[in-house]
Amino acid sequence: MVNLKALAAQFAKWKSRADSDTVKAMIDLYMTDASVRGKNPGWTDFLGHAEMISAKLKPSTGEDEWTRLARLEEEEYG
Repeated sequence: MVNLKALAAQFAKWKSRADSDTVKAMIDLYMTDASVRGKNPGWTDFLGHAEMISAKLKPSTGEDEWTRLARLEEEEYG
């Protein structure tokens, strides 16, 4: 069973923040990588693991969030 309203609302949220290719890549990764799946029904499991899936798509820079923010601030303001 799928709650189409909830799933559509989440996809709409993502599409406002990310391009469609990123959302499609997240779905593809979820379907092909068992390490990002849990025990819940498909759509709720996907939504629950979306942050982890997104992080796996991004290449790691080896810096934590605070370091990244400091670097961005330094780049922008000098």
